[in-house]
Amino acid sequence: MRGDRRRALAGTCAGVAMTAAAGVLLSWLRARSGRLAAPVLLHAAVNSGGLVAAHAVASRSRRQDSRGVP
Repeated sequence: MRGDRRRALAGTCAGVAMTAAAGVLLSWLRARSGRLAAPVLLHAAVNSGGLVAAHAVASRSRRQDSRGVP
């Protein structure tokens, strides 16, 4: 039980750190470009990449399950 809490806390801290880093990067890009379009497009591209990666992992997992591969 204690290990589960530590993993959950570590995951939460990692998520907060990544969100903060992304905020810094997007804010820098906004200040550097002087426009809002650049950070918005970067954010959309990263989110789309995550969606594609999640879909690929799910598809691979479904294929392996249908073949009985562990």
